[in-house]
Amino acid sequence: MTLENKLLVGSILPLFFYAAWFIAAYKFVNIRDWPKYYKTILFFNLASAIYSLIFLHTYPLWQYKNIFLGHTFLDLLNFIIGFPCATIIFLHYYPKKVYKQIIYILMFMLIYTSVEFIFYRLNSIVYYNGWSIGWSAIHNLYQFPLLMLHQRNPIWAWLISFVALAIIMYVFNYPIGSAL
Repeated sequence: MTLENKLLVGSILPLFFYAAWFIAAYKFVNIRDWPKYYKTILFFNLASAIYSLIFLHTYPLWQYKNIFLGHTFLDLLNFIIGFPCATIIFLHYYPKKVYKQIIYILMFMLIYTSVEFIFYRLNSIVYYNGWSIGWSAIHNLYQFPLLMLHQRNPIWAWLISFVALAIIMYVFNYPIGSAL
């Protein structure tokens, strides 16, 4: 596949993934239950917005490369469709037994990481400043337990999120002066 074809497919593909998340949420979860998960959906969205505010314009770790929609519009689609649908599905079916929780979290981590890997192979996502698909997998591994923690105890989820943010800034040598 040529680079131009990869960019074309990679630019259209996110729309199919958003549609798939929406259809899955509509089909497998009672959509009237969304208020029960609303605060955690906002947590997911706000955490992503914080990343964008801190990193995106001064020291990005990753960025969507889309010839039709652009990074900002894809972020908006994540806020409106991707994150809410994923959060509702994840929380609705979260198992009670610990060993099933581990498998469930790994399953969501694999889904998110696999989708990102496809985007990477199609040149729809670009990594910067040392970030890679491996770091995304690690991020996805703690991101989903944080959603459940937020559903049960928002304060702890926010505290852990800010610690994770500080660690990411340290590990990837974020130039603190550039944000000021």
